[in-house]
Amino acid sequence: MKKYYFSYANIFVGKDLTMYYLTDREIEVLRLVTQGYSNEQIGRILFISKHTAKMHVSTIIRKMGAINRSELAYIAGKENIC
Repeated sequence: MKKYYFSYANIFVGKDLTMYYLTDREIEVLRLVTQGYSNEQIGRILFISKHTAKMHVSTIIRKMGAINRSELAYIAGKENIC
């Protein structure tokens, strides 16, 4: 999977996410996680399986240093990412 150091998606979230090395897809998933969507709902919205959504969430949690998706949403809100 290609990692972007600059992305147009980063502009729309109002913060430079390059410090986390998130891909465009991971940024999309992060937005949905912060809105409270489940993996299954994220999968339906993005036309991916719930297992793929789960893998994206796990990767984002690891990259951002969170323990779980609740803390991930907290970090994203605290840093005004999404």
